[in-house]
Amino acid sequence: MRYVPRADNTPLKLALLKAWNYLCHMCQKEIAVAHAEIDHIVPRSLTGQALKDLKDLFGLNDSFDLDDPMNLAPICRPCNMRKGDETFDAAPALLMQLKKARRHRDRVIRDCKSFGSDTRVARDLQSALKAELSSQKAKDAFLDHAPEVVQRLANLDADRADYVKNRVVELDEEQLEPHDRPIRSLALHLRSRGRETVSVLEDLCGHSLTDLLAERMTDLEEQICARIQVEFPSVDDWANTTAGPPVMTHLDVGVDGADYERYGPAVEFTFQGSFESYLTASLVQDSRTGDGLQDRQGEAEASGTFSFTLDWAFSSEPGDGEVGECTIEDWDSSLYVY
Repeated sequence: MRYVPRADNTPLKLALLKAWNYLCHMCQKEIAVAHAEIDHIVPRSLTGQALKDLKDLFGLNDSFDLDDPMNLAPICRPCNMRKGDETFDAAPALLMQLKKARRHRDRVIRDCKSFGSDTRVARDLQSALKAELSSQKAKDAFLDHAPEVVQRLANLDADRADYVKNRVVELDEEQLEPHDRPIRSLALHLRSRGRETVSVLEDLCGHSLTDLLAERMTDLEEQICARIQVEFPSVDDWANTTAGPPVMTHLDVGVDGADYERYGPAVEFTFQGSFESYLTASLVQDSRTGDGLQDRQGEAEASGTFSFTLDWAFSSEPGDGEVGECTIEDWDSSLYVY
């Protein structure tokens, strides 16, 4: 399953949008199917030595296919136009997007085959998804008829009638201290249970979701930096390596799940999410000749999942409660030395 130039790639676009939570992979804003395009993270225009150098830089194998889902992501038209006008830059963010695409690949291929079903129902539903709703008449027609489709889906399988609501939490200036923090906002991708959880947290318990997440992100940043600093000394078998404190230059965080449960006189909230980060560090290594030390530059990409909890007692004041540490669960990292 791959992108085919000048062909109808609608099933592939739908599968990519679903995997990426209907967000543009560059600006992280929601995009409708009618306004979404398929982006090649590494441009198709990159060929020859330039492509070979990029593969070497990011450890991509020779069989890396520019048209494979591992190099594809949904993008909005304005971002795609801006990207087309810019000089290609193999920045850390590009490596992080490639890793996301690689993780989504199997799901995209599976959903692409499903969306590509050649039945009348499949074709009719795809036409509805691609409908241009810029005119008020078209929008009214969609609003009138779509609820009946959702109701029919609920009658068939109520669990599949749920949907993801995206919400961006912007951090304010005080929460951004110090000003060089690598994160400016967080994206929440919540289904009905998650939306209910956030409502209870804010309306019943009096907590600010923004303040809660900002505090946990500081904890997450510190843990990521500490892990990478520990990993750098083992980056080369032939040399003793000492790493200075890593500096995080990029951090993307998404909260993908939220739940709550009552335990007697208290409520426990659980939040789960994923992260992508890029860090740099100053390294000191034994020289290859063995007669001294040399300064090196280290870079690292780290991704994974995390969770944290909040316990709030009914006797507590609004905004009080015991917040647990942010716990990194899944972890994947790649280290580079220059």
